[in-house]
Amino acid sequence: MKSKKLIALTAIVALAFLPLNANAAPTVSDYENVYVIQNSEGEVKKVIAVDWLRVEGEGPFSILDPIDGGASPQILIGDATITHSDMGLTIQGQSSGVADVFYRTDLQKELPFSLKLNVLINGKAAKLSDLEQATGSVEIGVEFFNYYKQGDIYLPWLVNISVTLDGPSVKDVTVSSGNVNYVGSKAMATLMMQAVGEKTTATISYEAMKKSSPSLSISVVPTLMAIELPDMSNLKDMSKALEGIAKGIDGYSEALTKMANSVQTDLDLSSLENVTLLLDAYGQILSQMYQQLNPQQIAMLPKAAEGLSTLQQPLQQTASALDQLGSLVDAYMELASQSLTINQQVTNSLAMQPQLQGKEQLLQLMGQQQMLLQAMTQGATLPVGFVPPLFTLKQSIAQLSQGSLQMAQALQQTASQMAMLKDLSNGLLAMRNTLGVMVNGGALQGKTLPPITQVSSELKAGISTMQKELSQGMLDLKSALTTLVKGGTISGQTIPPMSELSKGLRQISKGASEAYETFSSQSQDLEKAKELAETYNSFSGLPTGAAGKVMFIIKIED
Repeated sequence: MKSKKLIALTAIVALAFLPLNANAAPTVSDYENVYVIQNSEGEVKKVIAVDWLRVEGEGPFSILDPIDGGASPQILIGDATITHSDMGLTIQGQSSGVADVFYRTDLQKELPFSLKLNVLINGKAAKLSDLEQATGSVEIGVEFFNYYKQGDIYLPWLVNISVTLDGPSVKDVTVSSGNVNYVGSKAMATLMMQAVGEKTTATISYEAMKKSSPSLSISVVPTLMAIELPDMSNLKDMSKALEGIAKGIDGYSEALTKMANSVQTDLDLSSLENVTLLLDAYGQILSQMYQQLNPQQIAMLPKAAEGLSTLQQPLQQTASALDQLGSLVDAYMELASQSLTINQQVTNSLAMQPQLQGKEQLLQLMGQQQMLLQAMTQGATLPVGFVPPLFTLKQSIAQLSQGSLQMAQALQQTASQMAMLKDLSNGLLAMRNTLGVMVNGGALQGKTLPPITQVSSELKAGISTMQKELSQGMLDLKSALTTLVKGGTISGQTIPPMSELSKGLRQISKGASEAYETFSSQSQDLEKAKELAETYNSFSGLPTGAAGKVMFIIKIED
C-alpha cells in the first residue's frame, strides 16, 4: 500500500512539469520506472516495471506495449483495462484530451548493468542492515558494472546514490564524487557516478558517533551529463610549433658546431713582429746617421774652408744613405699601414665576441697599438705629445738627401764661397738635432717624442700580450661554443646538450599530437555514447511510435 502511494505521489509531481496540449495530434508517451530489488552483493530478487502511459488526443485508445518477459500486469492509476498476450500488454481506455495510465508488471529479464555494495564498519565487512546499529568508521563502497554496449561504445549511466543520516549522530561525511548537504537535522550525502566504461567505483564514508539509522536510495538513468568540451585544436598547432622549434635548435647546434670548429686557438701574429724589426732597423740607421754627424766637425766648417773638398764624398755617401733610408721608410710605411689594417680587423673581431675573457684589456692594448701605428702612418697626438708620421720623416730624409747632394755640388762649384759653410754647419746641426730626437727622444716641433727603441719595445710587449690573451680568448670561445652544443657548465650554470633540448621538445610535440588525437577520439566516443543514451528509452518495451524514458530504482534488501 505504501509503494502505491509513493507511485501516485511521483505521478502527481511529474504531471506538474508536463505540458498539456489537447489540440495536438494524438501522441503516446511511455515513462518507465524499473524497480530492482536486490541484495548488497548484486543478486537480483525481483524486477518490477511501472509504466506511466500518457495519451494525448480525443476518443478511445488501444495501445500495445510489447513488454518482454512481463507477468502479472496491473493497473495502478487511471481508467483503463490491461490484458496480457504473447504480443505484450494491451491497454485500452478513453481519452478526453489527456489520459494518464499507470500500470505495473513483473519482469523476468536480465538487467543491462549490476550494482554491488561493499559495506565496511571499522574496517570489517558488514551488511547494509548493520548500519542502523553501527558506531565508528563507516565506508560504503559502490561497484557498478556496465553490460550494455554497441561496438566499442558503452551506454553511459548516471548512478545517483543518496544516503540520509541523522545529522547530530554523524560527522566527517564525505563522498568520492558528489556533495554533502545538511537539511534541518539531516545529513544528506549524494554520490553521483557517471559510468561510461565497463566498471565504475565510488565511496561514501562517515564517522557514526551513535546509532544513525541511515536510509539509502539508488537510481540509475541512461544519460551522459552535459559537459562542454574545450577547444583542443591548439594542441595540434602547438605540436607543429614545438617541432619547428626543435628543428631550429638542431640548426643552431649545427651552426655553433661549425663555428666552434672554425675557431683558431693558435693565432699567428708574427706579421706584427715584422713592424718591430723594421722599427729596430730604422732606429739603427738613424742612430748611425746621428753618430756620423759629428758636431765638432760641423762646427769647424766655417773655419776650415780647405776642408770643403774633403766633405764632398761624405755628403754624397750621406745622400745615398738617405735615399736608401727613404726607400726603407717607404717599406716601413707600407708595413705600418698593413699592420694598422690587421689591428683594425682584430679589434673588430674582438668587439663581436660578447663573452671573451680579457676582452676589455685586449681591446685597450689593441687601441694603444693602433695609436702607435696611426702615429707612424698618419701622425697622432699621444699622451707624450704629437708624433709626426713616417711620411714627414720621408720628406725630411728626402730633403736631407737632396740637401746633401746640393751641398756636394755646391762645394765643387762654390768652394770659394765660404759664407755658405756657416749655413751648412747650422743645417747639419739642425739635422743632427732632429735625428737625435728620433733616436733618443725629446722635443720636435713643440712635441715630445719617445725614443724609437722604446716604441719598438712597447710594441713587442703588446704583440706578445695580445698573442697570449687572444689565443686564450679563442680557446675560451671554442670551449663555450662546444659547451652550448654538447652541454656542460658555464659560469656555474649547468647547461644540457642542445640535442637533449630538441629531443625533449620533440617528445612534448609528440605528446601534444597524441593528446589531440586521443581527445578527438574520446570526443567522438562521447558523442556516440550520448547518442546511445538518447536512444535507450525503454527497458521492458516501448509502444510503436511512442516517446519514452526509463529510470531504474534499486532497493537493497539483505
